[in-house]
Amino acid sequence: MKNIILMLLTLFIAPLAQAESYYVIDKLIITMRTGQGVQYQIIKTLESGDKIELLEEANANNTTYAKIRTEDGVEGWVLRRYIDTSPVASQKLAFANKKLERLITENSQLKEKNQSLKSEKANIESVRAKLSAENDGLSRKLRGIRRATKRPMELYEENKKLKTQLNTRENELKILREETKELSNRSQREWFIIGAVVVIVSILFGIILTRVRWRQRDNWKDSF
Repeated sequence: MKNIILMLLTLFIAPLAQAESYYVIDKLIITMRTGQGVQYQIIKTLESGDKIELLEEANANNTTYAKIRTEDGVEGWVLRRYIDTSPVASQKLAFANKKLERLITENSQLKEKNQSLKSEKANIESVRAKLSAENDGLSRKLRGIRRATKRPMELYEENKKLKTQLNTRENELKILREETKELSNRSQREWFIIGAVVVIVSILFGIILTRVRWRQRDNWKDSF
């Protein structure tokens, strides 16, 4: 018998422990009372978008009431049909606008970063052109040394030194070309991401506006 009582208490308490947040539905001001009916004292009024916690539900005079708790800890009864698990449309739109602003800021930062990468790429191209010119000069000098016949040992050492310098310049030039290619690929990827983010934000914003218009149209019809 004791186990049965404990099971029943567990089943009764569990839903209350896992209570989810509810919200007063859109464009309303409702009263919270001490009991289930208009004969009970008004504790406070609630506006659309106020966050509350549903404690229990009960029927009185063929009407469903809900016992709720406000964020400041006040408990009372309201008509069940005036609360819902979803925020009102204005709150959803505000959330969407914040997200849009954040994405716009991120998009601006990506543009600035892309401009910085372009500037860095231009600097690398300038260095690469300078190294290429130095490489051409060293090549001409090396060809001139090869044509020389005097002082063979000195020419040999100078030739060896120039070859080393030439190899070094060629390696630097190769590295710069690879860095230039990587910067170009990175820039293309970032522009692709920027485009995708802008398209997704535009679609979400259009969907939200459409839902808001439909909600407003439904509310207008319900008023008649």
